[in-house]
Amino acid sequence: MTSNIQGNENITVIIYDTKSNLNTPCSNATRLNSTSVTCIAPEGSGTSAYLQLQLNGISSTVMSD
Repeated sequence: MTSNIQGNENITVIIYDTKSNLNTPCSNATRLNSTSVTCIAPEGSGTSAYLQLQLNGISSTVMSD
């Protein structure tokens, strides 16, 4: 899901589940502050998934805990 954050900022959070090999967007992606983002993961996302955060076209991927 892409959300308009502060005027012209766009944020997208995608979960990549290594077990099912699926990319699934989170809903309600919201930037809490300059270092934190929250979103609602899709049902069945599981654990040990990669999270891809895209902010204004710049992306970063991290492994979830």
